[in-house]
Amino acid sequence: MEYDLVLLDNELTNGLGNIKLSQPDGTFKLTPASYILIKAIVNNKNFLKGIGIDWGSGIGCMAILAAKINEVKKIYGLEISKDNLNISKKNALENSVNNKTIFILADSYMTLSREDDNFNRNVLVILILYWQIHLSVKEMMGLDIEEKF
Repeated sequence: MEYDLVLLDNELTNGLGNIKLSQPDGTFKLTPASYILIKAIVNNKNFLKGIGIDWGSGIGCMAILAAKINEVKKIYGLEISKDNLNISKKNALENSVNNKTIFILADSYMTLSREDDNFNRNVLVILILYWQIHLSVKEMMGLDIEEKF
């Protein structure tokens, strides 16, 4: 399989270091929207901490970038493509954040059923991740944390 090498340099990552990503042919390339998200992460890195989720993680770019932030303890990357999942794990290892990232093969379009042995655990994890993301967004926006949502 042939790979392109994507480099996010230290200037682009706002001091989080260079990030090198292997990107196989046939996977989505970084788009202008990707670079907007990269800038949003690095420009708001002081607000990002704890546990996060990268839904549709592709080759792991955003999860790896967020994992470079010291206060971020763990990032879960959910990805539907097994090929992307494998390259995400490789990219995390090559960027020394494999201890802070977990990539999971997940079809985010399928509903969970009560027959699923892990149903309650899955729902709990999703709710905890949502709550942490919600609080981080509220802090970034300067909203009162006690405000009802």
